[in-house]
Amino acid sequence: MVIDAGVVIRRAAKPAPLAAGKATALPASFEAQGRTLDTQAFLAQVETTGLLVLKDDRLVYETYWLGNDATTQTISWSVVKSVVSALMGIALHEGAIRSVEDPVTQYVPGLAGSGYDGVRIKDVLQMSSGVRWNEDYSDPQADINVFGRVFRRGESLDAFAARCVRGREPGTYNLYNSTDTHVIGMVLRHATGRSLSDYLKEKLWDPIGAEADAFWIVDDKGAEMAGGGLNAVLRDYARLGLLYQNGGALNGTQIVPESWVKASVTPDAPHLMPGPRPSALLPSGSGEPSSASAWPPVRSPEACCSSTSPGAASSGRSSRWPCSRRRLPSCWCRSPATPVSRVSTSPAWRSRW
Repeated sequence: MVIDAGVVIRRAAKPAPLAAGKATALPASFEAQGRTLDTQAFLAQVETTGLLVLKDDRLVYETYWLGNDATTQTISWSVVKSVVSALMGIALHEGAIRSVEDPVTQYVPGLAGSGYDGVRIKDVLQMSSGVRWNEDYSDPQADINVFGRVFRRGESLDAFAARCVRGREPGTYNLYNSTDTHVIGMVLRHATGRSLSDYLKEKLWDPIGAEADAFWIVDDKGAEMAGGGLNAVLRDYARLGLLYQNGGALNGTQIVPESWVKASVTPDAPHLMPGPRPSALLPSGSGEPSSASAWPPVRSPEACCSSTSPGAASSGRSSRWPCSRRRLPSCWCRSPATPVSRVSTSPAWRSRW
């Protein structure tokens, strides 16, 4: 399948180079879940396409595999949820949005009557919207797979969000829900009067000194897939990691309010606390809560694919190969010869998208 709908976000007018540090080799092995794993064997096994390491804000390791290089755009998956969160913090700071206590329907009247009707922005940010949702990628009938089919058919993602229904009292239960982040994107678009891509370009891409163009998947109505559709080069993901490592500041400028950065990674209610608890659903296949301590969670079921953590940025788990007219990488391709459809994390997802 060719994905040819998206918006290009041009690189910064003045790209800021990553400072180089002393070159560092990867350790020969590492410990994980009580086992000692060979580093290179592990990277090959999970089909890592790129790995970049920053130490003390300096680039000390960068290697690419499987035909990729420093110019390859790789899909963010759910890492972009934290980017959307940063844009929300900026919009609040600049007054485009009054408060996270406001209901999302104050900004997006089209959500009235849906499961999001009257839900606080804060609860949606914290994936506690109360909307009934199933993000089990192995279940063909799960909401996330219905979302995928809606996108594939060229239907509106906004309209899909407006059809979601209430399942619980908002603000009481932490449930990983990618449409929550799409709703935050809707709020941003309505509040600022701008597309997410345009807002990202001015508020983040230029200020961080992005060195390459990015690409954001959009539906047939032009709305960005806010929960997982950004594509960028590895070094620019690293810049986003540095931004949060430094409290929202980079290149001598406070880009995201420091108070927002702190709040966005600090749980402030019982249902958001790390660890198993009755007020949260653990994502399938993950050993940690889906949204332990972030507005949109810093970690997610796909977070291993493109990390913007302060220490490292990696593009791995499966190779991604350009498979469209606009160089948008296909997702979870096994090899250049066998690209698969769109965002796929399981055979069920692939076969029905």
